[in-house]
Amino acid sequence: MAHLNHAQREDAWIYDLRLLNGRIRGLKGVPSVRTRVVTTADCRGWSYRSPAGDRVCEELKRCLRDFYRVLDKDPTAPTLIQASARLWLRLMTIRPFMDGNRRTARAFLARCFTQQGLTIKNFTPLRKFQSTGCMQDDLLQCQLALGRCLSGLCGSQTTH
Repeated sequence: MAHLNHAQREDAWIYDLRLLNGRIRGLKGVPSVRTRVVTTADCRGWSYRSPAGDRVCEELKRCLRDFYRVLDKDPTAPTLIQASARLWLRLMTIRPFMDGNRRTARAFLARCFTQQGLTIKNFTPLRKFQSTGCMQDDLLQCQLALGRCLSGLCGSQTTH
Protein backbone atom coordinates (compact mmCIF):
# COMPACT_ATOMS: atom_id res chain seq x y z
CA MET A 1 0.00 0.00 0.00
CA ALA A 2 1.41 3.38 -1.00
CA HIS A 3 1.99 6.00 1.65
CA LEU A 4 -0.59 8.76 1.72
CA ASN A 5 0.36 12.40 1.99
CA HIS A 6 -1.16 14.42 4.86
CA ALA A 7 -4.13 15.72 2.87
CA GLN A 8 -5.00 12.26 1.54
CA ARG A 9 -4.69 10.76 5.01
CA GLU A 10 -6.99 13.39 6.53
CA ASP A 11 -9.53 12.89 3.73
CA ALA A 12 -9.39 9.14 4.44
CA TRP A 13 -10.11 9.80 8.14
CA ILE A 14 -13.20 11.82 7.26
CA TYR A 15 -14.33 9.19 4.74
CA ASP A 16 -13.92 6.56 7.49
CA LEU A 17 -16.15 8.57 9.84
CA ARG A 18 -18.72 9.11 7.09
CA LEU A 19 -18.76 5.39 6.28
CA LEU A 20 -19.15 4.53 9.96
CA ASN A 21 -22.02 7.00 10.30
CA GLY A 22 -23.78 5.47 7.30
CA ARG A 23 -23.44 1.95 8.65
CA ILE A 24 -24.72 2.97 12.08
CA ARG A 25 -27.72 4.71 10.58
CA GLY A 26 -28.45 1.82 8.21
CA LEU A 27 -27.96 3.93 5.11
CA LYS A 28 -26.95 2.66 1.70
CA GLY A 29 -23.88 4.48 0.53
CA VAL A 30 -21.70 6.95 2.39
CA PRO A 31 -23.39 10.04 3.83
CA SER A 32 -21.85 13.46 3.44
CA VAL A 33 -21.00 15.70 6.33
CA ARG A 34 -23.66 18.24 7.08
CA THR A 35 -23.82 21.44 5.09
CA ARG A 36 -26.73 23.21 6.75
CA VAL A 37 -26.63 25.14 9.99
CA VAL A 38 -27.31 23.13 13.14
CA THR A 39 -29.68 24.67 15.66
CA THR A 40 -29.47 24.15 19.41
CA ALA A 41 -32.60 21.99 19.12
CA ASP A 42 -30.56 19.54 17.00
CA CYS A 43 -27.83 19.27 19.64
CA ARG A 44 -29.74 17.72 22.58
CA GLY A 45 -28.40 19.85 25.39
CA TRP A 46 -25.04 20.81 23.91
CA SER A 47 -24.66 24.53 24.37
CA TYR A 48 -21.55 24.98 22.22
CA ARG A 49 -21.80 26.71 18.88
CA SER A 50 -21.34 24.34 15.94
CA PRO A 51 -19.33 25.53 12.94
CA ALA A 52 -21.07 26.52 9.73
CA GLY A 53 -21.49 23.75 7.18
CA ASP A 54 -18.60 24.95 5.02
CA ARG A 55 -16.22 24.67 8.02
CA VAL A 56 -17.20 21.16 9.15
CA CYS A 57 -14.58 19.24 7.13
CA GLU A 58 -11.74 21.51 8.24
CA GLU A 59 -12.81 21.24 11.89
CA LEU A 60 -13.05 17.46 11.55
CA LYS A 61 -9.57 17.28 10.06
CA ARG A 62 -8.19 19.36 12.91
CA CYS A 63 -9.71 17.24 15.69
CA LEU A 64 -8.83 13.93 14.01
CA ARG A 65 -5.26 15.14 13.41
CA ASP A 66 -4.91 15.80 17.15
CA PHE A 67 -6.40 12.41 18.03
CA TYR A 68 -4.25 10.44 15.59
CA ARG A 69 -1.09 11.96 17.09
CA VAL A 70 -1.79 9.71 20.08
CA LEU A 71 -2.31 6.60 17.97
CA ASP A 72 0.87 7.41 16.04
CA LYS A 73 2.75 7.41 19.37
CA ASP A 74 3.74 11.08 19.14
CA PRO A 75 5.66 11.75 22.40
CA THR A 76 4.17 15.26 22.64
CA ALA A 77 0.59 13.98 22.35
CA PRO A 78 -1.72 13.76 25.37
CA THR A 79 -2.74 10.40 26.84
CA LEU A 80 -5.27 8.23 25.01
CA ILE A 81 -8.02 9.10 27.51
CA GLN A 82 -7.32 12.84 27.27
CA ALA A 83 -7.22 12.72 23.47
CA SER A 84 -10.39 10.59 23.36
CA ALA A 85 -12.24 13.03 25.63
CA ARG A 86 -11.19 15.95 23.42
CA LEU A 87 -12.26 14.05 20.33
CA TRP A 88 -15.63 13.18 21.87
CA LEU A 89 -16.29 16.80 22.86
CA ARG A 90 -15.13 18.13 19.51
CA LEU A 91 -17.36 15.69 17.60
CA MET A 92 -20.30 16.69 19.78
CA THR A 93 -19.67 20.39 19.14
CA ILE A 94 -18.84 20.07 15.43
CA ARG A 95 -21.95 17.92 14.82
CA PRO A 96 -20.60 16.63 11.49
CA PHE A 97 -23.73 14.65 10.63
CA MET A 98 -27.40 15.52 10.77
CA ASP A 99 -28.07 12.35 12.77
CA GLY A 100 -26.06 9.71 14.60
CA ASN A 101 -23.19 11.87 15.88
CA ARG A 102 -23.05 10.25 19.33
CA ARG A 103 -23.39 6.73 17.96
CA THR A 104 -20.69 7.41 15.36
CA ALA A 105 -18.33 8.86 17.98
CA ARG A 106 -18.88 5.88 20.28
CA ALA A 107 -18.28 3.39 17.46
CA PHE A 108 -15.17 5.24 16.32
CA LEU A 109 -13.72 5.33 19.84
CA ALA A 110 -14.66 1.69 20.44
CA ARG A 111 -12.72 0.65 17.37
CA CYS A 112 -9.71 2.77 18.33
CA PHE A 113 -9.71 1.47 21.91
CA THR A 114 -9.95 -2.13 20.71
CA GLN A 115 -7.00 -1.56 18.36
CA GLN A 116 -5.04 -0.27 21.37
CA GLY A 117 -5.80 -3.45 23.34
CA LEU A 118 -8.43 -1.90 25.62
CA THR A 119 -11.78 -3.49 26.38
CA ILE A 120 -14.94 -1.45 26.63
CA LYS A 121 -17.05 -2.50 29.59
CA ASN A 122 -19.93 -0.33 28.39
CA PHE A 123 -20.58 3.18 27.16
CA THR A 124 -23.24 4.00 29.76
CA PRO A 125 -21.08 6.61 31.59
CA LEU A 126 -20.42 8.39 28.30
CA ARG A 127 -24.06 8.13 27.20
CA LYS A 128 -25.08 9.84 30.44
CA PHE A 129 -22.44 12.56 30.11
CA GLN A 130 -24.10 15.98 29.98
CA SER A 131 -22.43 19.18 28.86
CA THR A 132 -22.06 21.99 31.40
CA GLY A 133 -21.19 24.59 28.77
CA CYS A 134 -17.68 25.06 30.21
CA MET A 135 -15.14 23.28 28.03
CA GLN A 136 -12.56 22.68 30.81
CA ASP A 137 -15.18 21.19 33.16
CA ASP A 138 -16.64 19.12 30.34
CA LEU A 139 -13.21 17.84 29.35
CA LEU A 140 -12.45 16.64 32.88
CA GLN A 141 -15.88 15.03 33.31
CA CYS A 142 -15.62 13.38 29.90
CA GLN A 143 -12.19 11.92 30.78
CA LEU A 144 -13.66 10.45 33.97
CA ALA A 145 -16.65 9.01 32.08
CA LEU A 146 -14.36 7.45 29.45
CA GLY A 147 -12.20 5.92 32.16
CA ARG A 148 -15.30 4.27 33.65
CA CYS A 149 -16.20 2.87 30.22
CA LEU A 150 -12.95 0.97 29.83
CA SER A 151 -11.25 -1.95 31.48
CA GLY A 152 -7.60 -2.87 31.14
CA LEU A 153 -6.29 0.67 31.58
CA CYS A 154 -2.82 1.04 32.91
CA GLY A 155 -2.02 4.01 35.18
CA SER A 156 -0.06 5.96 32.56
CA GLN A 157 -3.10 6.29 30.32
CA THR A 158 -5.22 8.00 32.93
CA THR A 159 -2.71 10.49 34.34
CA HIS A 160 -3.31 14.18 33.78
